Order: sequence, then C-alpha cells, then structure tokens
Amino acid sequence: AATEICDNIGLNLEGPFTDLGGNLICECPADADLDGTVDANDLAFILGFWGPCPAPCGADVDRDGAVDANDLALVLGSWGACP
Repeated sequence: AATEICDNIGLNLEGPFTDLGGNLICECPADADLDGTVDANDLAFILGFWGPCPAPCGADVDRDGAVDANDLALVLGSWGACP
C-alpha cells in the first residue's frame, strides 16, 4: 500500500528506511502555516517569531533553534505553491 507523509513539522522521517515504491513524501518546510503555499502569511509568521525559538517551532524553517535571516531566505526562495 502507498503511504503519503505530508505537512509535518520537523523532519518527516528519521532513521534508516527502505522505500519500496508507491510512496509520496512531500515536504515544504517554508510553508509555516501549512496551507500549501509559501506566501505573505508565512513571511509574517516567520517575522513574528524572530529570534530564539525552541523546538517545536514551525517558524524555524531550517530547524537550527532560531528564526533568523536563513529562515527568511528559505521562505523567499520557496515562494509560491508547494510541490
């Protein structure tokens, strides 16, 4: 049976696994509000959490513990509909 793993905060999968096909792993970490599009709402969300942001923190797009210029760049670079 196929599995779809989407709209998770943080890493979708951890540890070793074997993909035997038929699975969809979609990830759009810059979509902070999980609406399927990276847009002004996500930008506002990121800016609203600027600074240290302990996990789990949906605004910390790069998962480094802080919402900063790297997260902003990821949002701007991913602008538009999620794959």
